Amino acid sequence: MTGKAYGVSVGPGDPGLLTLKAAETLKRCPVIAAPFTQGGRSAALSIAEKAIDFTGKEILPLSFEMTRDPQRLAASHRAAAEKLCAVLEEGRDTAVLCLGDTGIYGSFFYLVPFLREHGIDYEVIPGVPSFCAAAAALGVSLTERDLPLHIFPAAAEKTEDIASCRGTKVLMKSGSQLLPVLRFLRGAGLGKQAALAQNCGMEEERLFSSLPEEEVDPGYFSTVLLWDSPPNNEQKKGPDFHD
Repeated sequence: MTGKAYGVSVGPGDPGLLTLKAAETLKRCPVIAAPFTQGGRSAALSIAEKAIDFTGKEILPLSFEMTRDPQRLAASHRAAAEKLCAVLEEGRDTAVLCLGDTGIYGSFFYLVPFLREHGIDYEVIPGVPSFCAAAAALGVSLTERDLPLHIFPAAAEKTEDIASCRGTKVLMKSGSQLLPVLRFLRGAGLGKQAALAQNCGMEEERLFSSLPEEEVDPGYFSTVLLWDSPPNNEQKKGPDFHD
């Protein structure tokens, strides 16, 4: 009998945002799989370890290449899936950790086609997305009344089209695109109706109620929120809050 795979959302950074169901699943699974960088670090694992004792559990490192090359991406996903399936076919349930919410740009779903190919059952455990945590930390609402919410992977060449959409815009997965995106928004006079959250819920958290004039470290965990008009965020101030 094969084991079951669980795509477990661990939230954006604060271990206190791990759901009860996620915690129960992590306690129950004997194997914890997590994406690791080439430098041997796993943000998702470090978050989960602050909430759950993993003593006695097997940690299964998975590698996902950060590339736009479709062939290298496919090879990376297959290699990670084969590593995971080998453990599951031994009959051991495995929790696959994902930052934020598994269903929003989550690496777990790159593995799902291979799980189906092997006839392996899986379950998805939802969690708190980074942009919801960012809005809460900033003390602002993402939407109101009939305004829509749009979620985009940040791309400098598409920022003008993104900014023209009616409603609140979430720009995430920015990486190296963050600085040109911020420059465009400032140049278009949109700096006061945008906010920036970096490393939300982590020790290095930085929150900006409007876009900073100075250049910031792009980092990987950066989320830009863009409204149609400046939000009422005057009520949220704190030691880590920047104007």
